[in-house]
Amino acid sequence: MSIREKPSNEEIAFLNARIDRLPVWSLSSSVFFVMAVIWFAVGWDITNIGVSLLPMERALHFTTNQSAIPVTANLLAYMIGAYSLGTLSDYFGRRIAITVTIILLIVGAILCVFSWDLASLTVFRFISGLGMGALLSLATAFTTEFSPAKQRGRNIALNVIWLGLGLAAPMFLMLFLLNISGGWRIIFLVGAIPIVTLPFLRDRWFPESPRWLVIHGHGERAEAIVNRMEHTAQQKTGEDLPPVPSVPTELAVSQFPTKTLFGKKFIVRTITIFFFWLLWYVWIYAFLIYEPTLLSKMGIALPSGLLFTGLSYLAFPIGALISASFADKIQRKYTIGGSTLILVAGLVVLATSSSPIITIVGSSIVAMAYFSALGQALVYTAEIFPTRARASALSVGDGWGHLGGAIQPFIVLAILASAGAASVFWFMAGVAFVCLLIILLLGIRTKGEGLTELAS
Repeated sequence: MSIREKPSNEEIAFLNARIDRLPVWSLSSSVFFVMAVIWFAVGWDITNIGVSLLPMERALHFTTNQSAIPVTANLLAYMIGAYSLGTLSDYFGRRIAITVTIILLIVGAILCVFSWDLASLTVFRFISGLGMGALLSLATAFTTEFSPAKQRGRNIALNVIWLGLGLAAPMFLMLFLLNISGGWRIIFLVGAIPIVTLPFLRDRWFPESPRWLVIHGHGERAEAIVNRMEHTAQQKTGEDLPPVPSVPTELAVSQFPTKTLFGKKFIVRTITIFFFWLLWYVWIYAFLIYEPTLLSKMGIALPSGLLFTGLSYLAFPIGALISASFADKIQRKYTIGGSTLILVAGLVVLATSSSPIITIVGSSIVAMAYFSALGQALVYTAEIFPTRARASALSVGDGWGHLGGAIQPFIVLAILASAGAASVFWFMAGVAFVCLLIILLLGIRTKGEGLTELAS
């Protein structure tokens, strides 16, 4: 079936079904390289300020309470970047938007190296936040749209491994830099690592999403990419491809993407994922940014606090690997809910911790379960919305949800000042439990369904 340059809704559905029925991932290894660097860089940018916080306070002459300002600026920029560049992606393509976000992240990271006071750090963290905010959403949308129906959860979980390594790595590097003047600047410089991906962001190595192309009237380009994917799949498996299933039609672009999300068909899903991510980012950013500080307040000195946190963060990729092993075998909502329940237990262990060993155990449980849940929550957010608004949906959920991350420093620091570090961990546990209830009570079933079917 040859697709016309301006395909019908039936032809759009047929092309999408051809991708969903593929037995294996069918893009070149260069895509894996770009995605690995992207996810690693996002993880690095999330935790680099947390591990650098105390040395920066001394070097740039600001207080722990004032640290909320650059943290909040970064997360507010995350929201702005996620939404604006997510909308850009739905209009002009995934690859263009990914390229813009990578450049923003590179520029922001380099500028942070040269921060000279709180104000400059705040401005530069805002710039890096614009890039970081969209990268996670766009990388998730891109991987989801190229993945076969039975491998979406697994493929995102494998990408999330690199996010986990990026989150953990700054802890260990900072241990070597603590006694070096200006060592925290090196932490920020490493955040410019996505510069190595720029030569690969071309059609030959990093193709545009055929799902996006076909609904925007580029049927011939979309079919050429899918033909290559089918040829690659046959070469990998040595077998004929399964028949193309009959699926519902998917509409081409007809309105502003955000309007689609708040229309009658998708508004409940939109509200559900927004409040899930809003509360999710309250507790996880409190954990990622302030755990070394909280451990310090509980009597564990900074070098030991960084070491304990870093060791526990090694559980991030382990959690992602566990998630990849069963991601597409269990309903997504139950995977997310079960993993969240385990991480709540880990936070309770931290709140009641009385020794370094218990601290490492509790933090490792949180880290492992968090990453088991994270990849599935991201792919769930991507797969329950149509292609014409998928990146925008991720920006509303993952992006706007960062409002929770932006406000959490003020909540965390207030609780820390009035009730102590243990109470902050109890607060995180309570918020995470509400996330569990939201996804279990309001989430829909998605396992094994094609993207077109889920959006129909």
